[in-house]
Amino acid sequence: MAQTSNSFVGPDHIFEGTITGEGNLRVAGHLKGKLAVDGDVTIDPGAVVDGEVKAASVTVAPGAHMRGSVEFGWTQGTPE
Repeated sequence: MAQTSNSFVGPDHIFEGTITGEGNLRVAGHLKGKLAVDGDVTIDPGAVVDGEVKAASVTVAPGAHMRGSVEFGWTQGTPE
């Protein structure tokens, strides 16, 4: 059985650019740019996301800030 990878942008981190990959991503810090993963994206309270997000699912916690476009429910370019 394949293990799902989990990545993390910590609360003291600021990332500007493009993140792509397999697995899940949790954002607790600041992210500006494009984000595309085939897993789940979780945006924690106090996190800031400014840009484009594409993932299988997206969870935005109360207290998080997000501006931009969001696409979810897609894997490999087609709806599930």
